[in-house]
Amino acid sequence: MNKVIIFSAHPDDELLGVGGTLIKHVQNNDEVSVVLFTDYASSRTTSKIKTKKQLTNDKKKFSKYFKLKNIFNLGLEDQKFETYPLLEITKKIEEIRDKIKPNIIYSHHFSDLNRDHRIVTESVLVAFRPLQKKYKIILYETPSSTEYNYKDSFNPNYYTDIKKTINKKINGLYKFYNLEMRDKKHPRSKNYIKSLAIKRGGECGLEFAEAFYILRDYF
Repeated sequence: MNKVIIFSAHPDDELLGVGGTLIKHVQNNDEVSVVLFTDYASSRTTSKIKTKKQLTNDKKKFSKYFKLKNIFNLGLEDQKFETYPLLEITKKIEEIRDKIKPNIIYSHHFSDLNRDHRIVTESVLVAFRPLQKKYKIILYETPSSTEYNYKDSFNPNYYTDIKKTINKKINGLYKFYNLEMRDKKHPRSKNYIKSLAIKRGGECGLEFAEAFYILRDYF
């Protein structure tokens, strides 16, 4: 049994990038924990900010739907991660690391256009340095962020077959993050997410796939 942590700067990133694979881990009896760095209030949305009670209920429903072992929220302010000392963020991650004792880590790809994403991964890499324990570190793409950085590119070297889990992934996005989803011309749309899974599948001989970049692994 693996102990998996998925680090997600914003609620919805974890499903956009790792949703199908998250479900597969749970089906394989792995313990999956999700770490969100912000709550459900976004600086980019005009939607009504939810109360603390509503946020707690949302997390409980989300955790039950995907059968998570744990879900954490670090309470950082959206689009302002750079205002927090890196050491402060890293210590929060280390506390969760010591509690969960994971062996597989997922985080954002370091080329993401969104600065919050890059700060998350920088903090994760500091917290999971290969000192006393070795961790498998896997970086994921996030539609509406990874593909918009033209300077650096995401070049996957690892794929997971999500043929049996893509529908639950998409249903979960619309069930829990409906306000963040967009029309069919946008990367955060059902059309795009399914098309991306077909594209990634075509790269590796599968019908539907999620793509990753393995940063560190051990044999």
